[in-house]
Amino acid sequence: MVSRETLIEPATPVQVGLNLVYPSQKANNLGVVIESSLSMSTQIRETCKAAQFQLSRINKICRFLDFSTAKCIVNALVLSRIDYCISLYLGLHEELPKRLQRVQNAAARTIFSLNKHDPISKYRKALHWNRAKFRVACLFFRCLNGSALTYLSNLLTPYSPARDLRSGEKNLLVTKPYRLIQYGKCLGTENLAGSGRNHLFPNSKKPESQTYRDRKMAEKAEKMTCNFP
Repeated sequence: MVSRETLIEPATPVQVGLNLVYPSQKANNLGVVIESSLSMSTQIRETCKAAQFQLSRINKICRFLDFSTAKCIVNALVLSRIDYCISLYLGLHEELPKRLQRVQNAAARTIFSLNKHDPISKYRKALHWNRAKFRVACLFFRCLNGSALTYLSNLLTPYSPARDLRSGEKNLLVTKPYRLIQYGKCLGTENLAGSGRNHLFPNSKKPESQTYRDRKMAEKAEKMTCNFP
């Protein structure tokens, strides 16, 4: 499987005066590291690294803390780092959020003084730490009720059918059209649609299912030829 990083062509440098300014593959904006591939892997790695460092320091004094104090310290030093811009992690590859989930599991074990192999699901649910979707839902609610910023509210359009439908009473939103071909255009593959050639991977083989079907059809044609008198 080819990652998105390998598909992105390196940008050419920009000449400013007599110097060449080379573009960076990642940038830090308000504490969030954004890569050119928008994979968020660097941001999640740095977040887990900082959270685990704070968690290791808490574990050294955890035996001297009661439940409420340990929970307060973990929320302030560990969960605050994970919850920062957590809505950006929605829709990522499932392996990346699992890294944050492992840090949350370790934090829950620290609060409840559990062993490494003890089940953690019910303790994590008691702490109400799965707040990514909840925060996005709250943001949508604020946008629809006019309490959010104007530029965010303008991005949402309530669904109103032209005639009376049951879906009109469900407070749905209009799904705006998008074109996935835009990513291909950035790579110089404007003619992907309607062409039989794979422009991204010109030397790639056919899918396994198609190769298998072609082989079976060839074997069937060969049998028919052999049985022909």
